[in-house]
Amino acid sequence: MDSNTDPNSSMRRPPPPKRSYSVASHSSRHVTYTDQVTPREMALSIVQAQYHIYHTDLSGYLAGADMVQDALTRYALGGTAKDLYQTFKRFRPDKERIPPTPTITITTRNWRDWLGHKSYYHDYLDFFDQELRLIEQDTKTEAGPAAETVTPSLLLSSPVSPTRTATTDRMAQLVADYLTPLIPGLCASTGALIHLGYGVEFGSRLAMAEGLAYACISYQPATTCFVPSNAPSSWDQSQQQQQKSTAASTTTGGVTKKSPTVSILNMVRNDKRLDGMFDAGFQGRLNVVMSSRVSLLKSYLGMWTSQARFLIHVLPGTAEKEQLLKAIWMSLVATFVVQGRPKVALSLQQHQQPVMAEVTPQENVAEDDEDDVEKGYSDSEGPKVPSGKWNTLAQEAIHADHQIVSKIVRSLWWAEMEHGSCGGLFYDAAFRAVGDDPASDESTGPGF
Repeated sequence: MDSNTDPNSSMRRPPPPKRSYSVASHSSRHVTYTDQVTPREMALSIVQAQYHIYHTDLSGYLAGADMVQDALTRYALGGTAKDLYQTFKRFRPDKERIPPTPTITITTRNWRDWLGHKSYYHDYLDFFDQELRLIEQDTKTEAGPAAETVTPSLLLSSPVSPTRTATTDRMAQLVADYLTPLIPGLCASTGALIHLGYGVEFGSRLAMAEGLAYACISYQPATTCFVPSNAPSSWDQSQQQQQKSTAASTTTGGVTKKSPTVSILNMVRNDKRLDGMFDAGFQGRLNVVMSSRVSLLKSYLGMWTSQARFLIHVLPGTAEKEQLLKAIWMSLVATFVVQGRPKVALSLQQHQQPVMAEVTPQENVAEDDEDDVEKGYSDSEGPKVPSGKWNTLAQEAIHADHQIVSKIVRSLWWAEMEHGSCGGLFYDAAFRAVGDDPASDESTGPGF
């Protein structure tokens, strides 16, 4: 990569010579179901079927990303091949294909020149796909005949699975190399970060390429959310320090620094300065919020702390981790405002828990109910699958009519795996999400 290239220079440079895509790269790939197809194979087929055919951008109707995320989520929840196939057939008619078009060539030297240009999505996709393919090839060459056999383009294993290979680790490093300079312009790009997270978690070359391409076309330097570098860090606190901060976060004068996420969202909800929504699509409203009210949203940034691991483990140092956490938080709050600041309500016991506090595996097991302790791998090749009381919720989520339900349930189950039960916080939230209206703005639905 050329680290000296100015990402803001894209508007001043003429485009390089155009080239034409091979029509074959956009040809339809069929997804078929038979009794012999495994869930893993079906998930891979769905990811490959939409690749280079549907746009990943979730802000429009050309949203292939939700199809990929839905397939991976239901697979990870223990869905059968038939479950995945039926979901694919149900949601696919809503997606519109993108025809092949002549466009530009992205390289390691000019990749920053065209940031923020949505029309170059497929160019970025081709570029990152090629970069990731080279890693696959180099790893196999170095390993020789003893190279581990991995399902092409999709490992589909948990980040802590023994089936992770040198290939996926190197791919994660490449993601970090390209993501780091993009972070300042992704404070209004939840979709890009989420999709990239799916790619890294499941070791999917295709999803990683889509996530990086999505991040590049979503880049908006004007939305940078970062406070001065001398601001207190939310990353480098120890667990003990964070717990003390959280315990002292509620005062008679209101919520002070290091407040739980729910408390801050309720403050945002009650902030009259954010009143007055306007008529526009989701992306239009998000752009207005990030351009006209970003200073107000920044004032809440210093109150928040997290030990979340989402994409954090692939970044090289504390500064990069801190920046990504800020981008995630700002994106969360901006989306919360755009969606009308829905009601956030938890019981007092749950409200006092350090929502994102670091919990070791030993502490996690000690806090969980007996039914929740056994959460092993379904097999040596696949990801962890919910068991105990979570399995019932997982099965309901797999068959839910709205695809957001399965994402909510798995995210909350994973949060409990990472941080402990926190007094049943995550399970209770997942229980309320299943079966309710995903569009609800009430605290009892997924809109909470």
